[in-house]
Amino acid sequence: MVLFFALKEKEQPFLFSDSAVFTLKKSRTKRIVYISKQTLKLFPGIMENYQNELRKIIDGREESGHPLYHRLLESMSQMISDGRIPDGTRLPPDTVLAGILGISHITWAKVINTLRQRGIVERSRQRGTFIRRPRRTAAMAEGKSNVIAIFMDTITPQEMNSDFMDTLQEELSRNGFRPAFISAAESSQIQYAQVLNAMNMPECCGGLIWSLMDDAQIQSLLEVRPPAWPLVFMAADHALDGEKKHSFLHYDGFHAGMEIAERFIASGGRYISVLLCERHLYQSGLQRLQGIEEAFSRADLPAKNVEVIRWENEEETLLKVLNRRPDSLLVAIAPMEIKLLKKALLSKNIPLSSLGKAIGITPSGFPEDHLWDLPLYLFDTKMLCRQAVDVLLKHLKNPESPFCHKLLKGKIQKHQVSYF
Repeated sequence: MVLFFALKEKEQPFLFSDSAVFTLKKSRTKRIVYISKQTLKLFPGIMENYQNELRKIIDGREESGHPLYHRLLESMSQMISDGRIPDGTRLPPDTVLAGILGISHITWAKVINTLRQRGIVERSRQRGTFIRRPRRTAAMAEGKSNVIAIFMDTITPQEMNSDFMDTLQEELSRNGFRPAFISAAESSQIQYAQVLNAMNMPECCGGLIWSLMDDAQIQSLLEVRPPAWPLVFMAADHALDGEKKHSFLHYDGFHAGMEIAERFIASGGRYISVLLCERHLYQSGLQRLQGIEEAFSRADLPAKNVEVIRWENEEETLLKVLNRRPDSLLVAIAPMEIKLLKKALLSKNIPLSSLGKAIGITPSGFPEDHLWDLPLYLFDTKMLCRQAVDVLLKHLKNPESPFCHKLLKGKIQKHQVSYF
């Protein structure tokens, strides 16, 4: 395909490239882009710099199945992060680049505005639009960055003394890094902003994250993540667009739920009540519930035998828990449910034995007052932390190393109870 350019003054079109796919106006015999002399002076090399990447975007528009906006955003983010668009580059006006791409200037403006919100593009009415790459790249090249950000959903004073925090701090310090624990106060939006800010910090060279974010937020972060800034997920498995685009290590919640249910069924049990908070209706809590349901399905037991009790009002929820079938097993799906249940029982002076058959699912090493005397399915917190740090170090040493995907199994403790 041949692309012709013509000046707005209707001068004779001239050949710019013999293998381009940019278009603004079409005819039956040729493609013509009308630009001004001023634009040519301001951006003499713009077409050479963007030609190959834009060709991929246009050529793959129909086959990819992904919105054009997201593909443009991902390509621009990648070209900025790997230096193909150098820091300080002045971009052409939105209408010019949109015309070159053959797309709506509204779509292109949305791309640029998103990049601006992420802090890698700067706009000015007087000066135009400029690339502003994060300063951390230079800092890492000089070997000055040694902080690892640890993004948590929340951090309480008790949790600061847990095996999770202690092990991460010990492993990172042993390898010459300084951990920086960051709480998102249970807000996915706050966590999203925190990760973006950390990517731009010269002293920060990577992160470990107990993620609160949804797939859309994570996808957005991965699009702008510098290649040499690893981000290892330690909560839930996010499969974006059907493929793994990051490293993750997490507890195998599905297996936990299935093992609990299988052993209870083997002991003669036929009913399970699952205690779930709103936040655990997704990701890890949902996986544990699905494991329980799978065990019932394999045992040819009715799906209705698995009851879900959602934690809403404390008094109403406690009544549902205490008034459930006497032969059902209560499964507190995570530490939060265990703590809420304990608090409710203590406030009413109700003994633990009133729960009947019960078990909690939790990582090991939390302070004892989180768990109290309840049969538990325990995950090995220290193993998770050590393996997560190992994966992070591997990516820091070699940014092109393959992603790691691991699910760690746990085991049931306190076997003295008759129903396990």
